[in-house]
Amino acid sequence: ARIIPMERILLETDSPYLSPVPMRGSRNSPAYIKYIAEKLAEIKDVSPEQICNTALNNAYNFFNIKEFLSQIKSNRFLKNTVITYTIIACALFLAFSCITTVLMSKAAIRQLTDAEQKMLEQAENTSESILKNINYSITDTFENNKTIQDALLKPYSPILSLQTADAISAIKHSFDTIDKVYLFNMSNDVIYTGETPVYSIEDFPDQELISYVRYVSKYDVNKPMLIKYEDETSPGKICEKRMLVSVYKIDSSSAMAVLIDSDAFNSLVNAPSTHTNQSMTILNSDGIVISSTDDTL
Repeated sequence: ARIIPMERILLETDSPYLSPVPMRGSRNSPAYIKYIAEKLAEIKDVSPEQICNTALNNAYNFFNIKEFLSQIKSNRFLKNTVITYTIIACALFLAFSCITTVLMSKAAIRQLTDAEQKMLEQAENTSESILKNINYSITDTFENNKTIQDALLKPYSPILSLQTADAISAIKHSFDTIDKVYLFNMSNDVIYTGETPVYSIEDFPDQELISYVRYVSKYDVNKPMLIKYEDETSPGKICEKRMLVSVYKIDSSSAMAVLIDSDAFNSLVNAPSTHTNQSMTILNSDGIVISSTDDTL
């Protein structure tokens, strides 16, 4: 390097190997060419700027770059051709980048959509399983509990009222999501709510619910309704709440309505499990596992 004339010097890096000092031992890069220029300037006893300028001029001469640029400037057709192809190349690169971005975004959205759909399906299956469990249990109680049947068919009595309050309390405590249980004995103008005193048909706060109970089919479950009820802490104050209403009937004047709190039910479906030693498994009608929190299934 010391004896080579300045007009014959070009600079390069041998990537990916033979990194210059002080980058020796790491992967080589064109960015390290400044270290070569600095070392050559030290050998030639000139400034690094002079080495870089000389090497740039030598590259122009060796690759005939100045003549090529001069031809482009003097030849309008060649100049326009180069500009046109440059614009086309830039446009193609931009189009490729846009298409790639759109496709990647669609793929990401599709993955999110699929994941959300699976979560919705699992939540739907879970909620359906919970509601079926509640309905089966309530149906069995309705058909076989003597106190419930007496409350729906027999005239009012204080003893029957107390027995009915206990039966309603047992139903509500069997499932946390059950907010209210109403027993409609319309033939005897009595509506039991588990509280005392009982309501007459005229005094009951939700007349729309009474109309619905009268004309609904024998078993109608999980109908979303806005329910009116009297606030237990402020007698006379009427409140409203969105609930799932299930009606179990003997006839048009004798029926039990079970009201599930929608918010409490959604919280139950979406709540994370707090029992690490328990698991929940959902099966289809053929006994095949649809979903399970047990990793062994």
